[in-house]
Amino acid sequence: MRETNFERPPDMKLLDFPHKKRGKKYGFRLEETDADRFNKTVKEMRILLNKISTSNYHKVRECLIQDI
Repeated sequence: MRETNFERPPDMKLLDFPHKKRGKKYGFRLEETDADRFNKTVKEMRILLNKISTSNYHKVRECLIQDI
């Protein structure tokens, strides 16, 4: 059954999974692009936003301001 599912339908789009990409390719580290830095910043900001509570609001706010 699995052997028949190896071909991609011609109208199927290629999917991009940035969370599955690795930093190494051909044995050396690729340079970090602007998109990589942006995605990393957004990820860090989301993590901080998920940590906000009434007791640590000011501390998390300062961290967010520093990241921007």
